[in-house]
Amino acid sequence: MEQAQQEALRRHVVGQELAAFLAARSSHRGPAFVDVPMDEFFNSASGPAPAPPERHRLEPDPDALARIAGLLAEAGQEKVNGGVAKRYRALWDAQEPRDAGHGDADADAEIRTMGDGGAARLTQRKRGTPGQFTDAALWVEPEVWAEVIDRLTAASRLLHESARPPRTEGTIRANLSVFAFQLDADR
Repeated sequence: MEQAQQEALRRHVVGQELAAFLAARSSHRGPAFVDVPMDEFFNSASGPAPAPPERHRLEPDPDALARIAGLLAEAGQEKVNGGVAKRYRALWDAQEPRDAGHGDADADAEIRTMGDGGAARLTQRKRGTPGQFTDAALWVEPEVWAEVIDRLTAASRLLHESARPPRTEGTIRANLSVFAFQLDADR
């Protein structure tokens, strides 16, 4: 390998190590992974270390936070180690229908999240207890579809409004994951 190629590889590897270290120490801590070829791992390097990558502080959109906060209501308090934690519940009546301009990337992310979450929850189901599994791609009248959406919304609202703290006497652990959407007639 030429000297220039070795130097470029060294800068790349050191830069990746630094980026991983900074990511691991950032305010949004998490795992960091650096893949270094074994033949380069034990080599020594000379020269100055590369400059650290630019750090960008991500701030949430204040308008989005205000909208989200408007969808939550305090639902009580619980004692936890070191103090008291507030519990919140969703205000389902305050949610607005998704507008047609909702981005496909957001919808795709929601679908992946729901799919992954649903699959994980299925592994936790209590066997031998009643449940409902439905997969239906059908043609129905618009009035029937509207009624289905109303009933699913009512079921979701009932479940969320009835939620109690974990392991409250007289409760069971339950899950409701719903995918309900109109299909594109041309696909």
